[in-house]
Amino acid sequence: MTTNEKIIPLLCLVVGLVGGFAFGFSIEKPSTDKSLSNYQEFIKERVASMGVLPPQMGEVKQLFGSITAINGQTITVDLQHPRDLFGDPAMDERSITVDNNTKITLLTQKGSAVFQKEMSEFQRRMTDVQKQGAIFSGTPSEMANRAAPELFDKKDADISALQVGQAISITTAENVKNQKSFVAATIEVSRMTATPMPGNAGSNNEERP
Repeated sequence: MTTNEKIIPLLCLVVGLVGGFAFGFSIEKPSTDKSLSNYQEFIKERVASMGVLPPQMGEVKQLFGSITAINGQTITVDLQHPRDLFGDPAMDERSITVDNNTKITLLTQKGSAVFQKEMSEFQRRMTDVQKQGAIFSGTPSEMANRAAPELFDKKDADISALQVGQAISITTAENVKNQKSFVAATIEVSRMTATPMPGNAGSNNEERP
């Protein structure tokens, strides 16, 4: 057998393998290019076939996330909760308007010594109340005096207290499950150093002092 006769079958084998790989890739590629919504529907059907009900997100009036941009009276928030596993990924980011009725509260964590002192005082009061057998009775002011101390001091603030990177809790007056943009009823913000966002220098999204 000549050298050419030995090479030809080898070339045919290589061409066949390459051709088969290319053909397989051409079949697989459409499946990898499916839209996310189609993939979500596939997962839903898969879960249903296993006899498990897909999780359903109910009414949404409380949200938690981090600020990614501030533009005038509108803040953009990357949601951490709630996020719908089978929902539109675009809804993981919301545009929230702060109007004159929005109550903004700045939370500052108390020092450990201060908190421990308040906790000791609270435990003392509760011991006295239990001795009196009046733990479930009393005037509103007396009942409020029995509330456990909070870990944060709260201070009223305005939109100037908001900074990119802050973690915030938002409440709304209406169900915003399917709303990309809405007005916040309340915003609670942790007093922390904002995280600089790439490309924000010199823009309306600059950190505020």
